[in-house]
Parts: sequence; C-alpha cells; structure tokens
Amino acid sequence: MGVAIIAMSRLAIVTALVALAVAGCAKTYPLRTAERNPAAVGTITAGEDQNKNTTLEVRVEHLAPPTSLESTLSTYVVWVRPNAGQEFTNVGQLAMQSDRSGVLKATTPFSEFDVLVTAEQSGTAKVPSPFVVLEGHARRR
Repeated sequence: MGVAIIAMSRLAIVTALVALAVAGCAKTYPLRTAERNPAAVGTITAGEDQNKNTTLEVRVEHLAPPTSLESTLSTYVVWVRPNAGQEFTNVGQLAMQSDRSGVLKATTPFSEFDVLVTAEQSGTAKVPSPFVVLEGHARRR
C-alpha cells in the first residue's frame, strides 16, 4: 500500500512538472479589433503539446451579441490558416458567457498561423462570414 502511494505521488509530481514546462513555453499574442465590434479585446496563446502540435487558446472579452451585428447570426467561430494564400479552417465555436467573454481551446498542426473570430449563423460554418470581429497572427515558440 505504501509503495503504491509513493508511486502515485511521484506520478503527480512528474505530471505537474511537465504541465509547468509546457505552460512556460506558451506565448501570448493580441487580437486586433475589427470595425464591426470596436469594444472587443482578445488574445491568442500558442504553445506546443507532447505530439509537437500547436495548442491555442483564444480568449475574448466585450463581444457584442452576434444578433446585434445581424439578426441571423447566433455564435462566434474561431478560424485558423497557415499562410495568407490558403483557406481558413473552422477550429471551433467560442463558448460565450453572460459577461460577453469567451474562451476556445484547440489544437492545430500549424506552427504559425493567422486567426479570425467571426460572427456566424452556425458553429459549423464552412467558410468565414464577412462579420469579422477580431483578427491576429500567432506562432508557437
């Protein structure tokens, strides 16, 4: 029993150290506000996971309700693309809170990428709408 507790304690310590190491490698970038929602602010935090993929966390605040941009819009979606000439990929819908803030955590194979946040009719949109509220660029360290 005592050996199992020691082994579990060591595993917990190693897990905590790995988590700290990964978190320490992340870099945060600002998102630029678009004309459609000038009060919005946001950041992109990019890091690397154990599989050498890029972890990204998009945090936003002060987003107007999507319906205030157009009555048919219902959600915000985060998009990434590796190069300016390529198409954007939907990486997920922002989970919005009542205080008009939201967070999305996702993973991408790209080490450097552009990011858009758009208001959409659905979280499953295939291409970004013209309702861009925030944009930026990030790279993992």
